[in-house]
Amino acid sequence: MSMKEIDLFIDESGNPGRGRGRYFTIACVAVDSINTKRVQKKMKKETLKIKQNYPNKNWRNGEVKAASLRKEERASLVSKIVQTPISIYYITIDKYNIREVMFEDKSRSYNYWLKLIIDNVLADNTDCLAMNIYIDNRNTKIASGNSFDDYIHIHVQMDLVKDINLNVKYLDSHKSFGIQIADFISNGINLRFMNQNDIIYKEFNTIYVCAECFPRKNFGK
Repeated sequence: MSMKEIDLFIDESGNPGRGRGRYFTIACVAVDSINTKRVQKKMKKETLKIKQNYPNKNWRNGEVKAASLRKEERASLVSKIVQTPISIYYITIDKYNIREVMFEDKSRSYNYWLKLIIDNVLADNTDCLAMNIYIDNRNTKIASGNSFDDYIHIHVQMDLVKDINLNVKYLDSHKSFGIQIADFISNGINLRFMNQNDIIYKEFNTIYVCAECFPRKNFGK
């Protein structure tokens, strides 16, 4: 069913630069705004359980990051989260097969890739009147060079000719359980491509997933 007000939580896994692995993933967790509190409450509950299992561990800013857990623990948490009403949209970039210019201006590249995700969300939700986009603050080094806020407003209003109330906010991930969910989702997706390991990705099979592989023609070749 088409959502009229959508909350999008964005995070990434991998590195958009030349080194550190072949794949880079941007993941978006889409939630009908009426369900956002419920979804974030579930994430809060599950991360609290993990902290209780590691009473002596020092969690930076109190946040449970996917990279700090074993794969089996990540998969278990994701299996609980997908029981809530969320959808997943993502794009995975094959850095071996993109043009050199995309490394030279990572801000523009990041904005473009994120735009492709937004396009897919809007294509699935034609009745959307409002969209709130929440991005991890640590990603501002990439996204702020060429303002994503301005970029996406112009694209939606001028290119897509849609009258949508758009809000883009940058949050500290330890203050947003929605972004923390996106961290686990993006981690699981990138693990699938980097290591051919589906232990986390297979937990997505009960919910809607819209996948984008870039570049489409040469991805993975």
